[in-house]
Amino acid sequence: MGFHLRGRDNAAADSAHCTDWMKGRGLEVTVVHTTREGTLAALRSAGNLAKDLGARLALVAPLAVPFRLPLDRPTISTEFIQARHEALIAEADLGGENVDIQIWICRDPKEALGQILAPGSLVVVGGKRRWYVSQEQRLGKFLGRLGHHVLFVDTARISVEPNFRELAARTAPPYLRESS
Repeated sequence: MGFHLRGRDNAAADSAHCTDWMKGRGLEVTVVHTTREGTLAALRSAGNLAKDLGARLALVAPLAVPFRLPLDRPTISTEFIQARHEALIAEADLGGENVDIQIWICRDPKEALGQILAPGSLVVVGGKRRWYVSQEQRLGKFLGRLGHHVLFVDTARISVEPNFRELAARTAPPYLRESS
């Protein structure tokens, strides 16, 4: 599991730096951190997609730092964010899939994502699809307008229970349980 920590004064890294860093990496499926449930659902879907495409999987987490604080002093420690994302990846049960965790320290997460992601990136965003446009849906539309290929994973339609089959076996009436 890789871990990258980046930060720039101008909201994120400049485009030339990002393009150089991404060169030669091949196809990558990028999950953008939204909420716990949204990111978990996106990781599961992106894991299947990456396996089918033979691509690498990256989890990008822009960490916004208020203007009153210097960029090198975020309100949440990067070690905590990394541990939280490692736990999410473990919970997603990606079957040993190597996931590159990228925490980008920035001022504006949307601007940072616009600069971080390589042109035409394959991005997976998870969240609840609502009758009104949610923050996650807005983020997906924003990334789509930037020219990225966005897959929105609706958490209401996907179970975020770690092992649904095990849950069903535990809660099923005794006469429906499989006998061993």
